[in-house]
Amino acid sequence: MAFDIPNQTEFVQAWVALPRRRRSHLRRLVRLGMPVADPGDARIAVAYARFQQSRIWARLFWVWFVPGLILAMGVAMQIHPVMVGVVLALAAQAVFAHRNLGRVERVNAARLGGA
Repeated sequence: MAFDIPNQTEFVQAWVALPRRRRSHLRRLVRLGMPVADPGDARIAVAYARFQQSRIWARLFWVWFVPGLILAMGVAMQIHPVMVGVVLALAAQAVFAHRNLGRVERVNAARLGGA
C-alpha cells in the first residue's frame, strides 16, 4: 500500500477550486469506495485518498481503533444493549472507510487511464 503524499500545491489548488458541494460529494464517494465519473475528479479523488492515508491517524488506524472500540463497547454495555449495536455499526463504518481509502486508485483506474 503506497502512502505517497500528492503534490501539495496542485492538490490544494484543485481541491479549493471545487465547489463545496462537489468536495463533499467526492469525499463521500471516496469513503464509500465508489468510482468517480469524471477523469479530472477521479485524479482529485485519488490525491485526496493519498493525502488522507498519509496522515498520522490513518497510518496508525489499528493502533487507536482497537483500544477505542474496546473502551466504547465497555461503556455501551453499561448504558444500554442498543448502544452496543450503535458502537458496532460506527466501528464497521470506520473500518470500511479506512479500507476504501486504499481502494480508490484501483476503483478509478479506468478513468485515470490505467488498465
